[in-house]
Amino acid sequence: MRSFTPCGASATPPRDARGRRLERSRLRAHRSTRHATEPGARAWARERFELVVSAQLISEVAGVLARPKFDRYVTPEEVADFLDMLRSDAVVHADPAVIERATRDPHDDYLVALAKAAGAVLVSSDRDVLEADIGDLEVLNARAFLDRLA
Repeated sequence: MRSFTPCGASATPPRDARGRRLERSRLRAHRSTRHATEPGARAWARERFELVVSAQLISEVAGVLARPKFDRYVTPEEVADFLDMLRSDAVVHADPAVIERATRDPHDDYLVALAKAAGAVLVSSDRDVLEADIGDLEVLNARAFLDRLA
């Protein structure tokens, strides 16, 4: 299954019970349910779905993680590692050339355009995205997406 997510449910890299950032190899073996992001991260590590991103999305995630409020959760090195993991392990799709109005928030429209261009399911917790009439694009919240993978 091809999935696209704006990484909005949690903007921090997955961690083990001791708070260490999980590398892909450790992520495959990790079993704890302490963090809400772990089921999705484990499913991605097990290649149950492809995570689709774009240069613009990675740039947005980098900007969000650079905000001071995240300093207590992640170091700049961990952010760099996480972004490198997205660049190397996710499917990096070209940013869409045409972005049509699809949601109440125009900043969300590129996510819709990217998911459509990639032929992906859009996974989001954003009400503007979940409540939009997007036509043939499948939009799921994280719980529904994880239930589908079960």
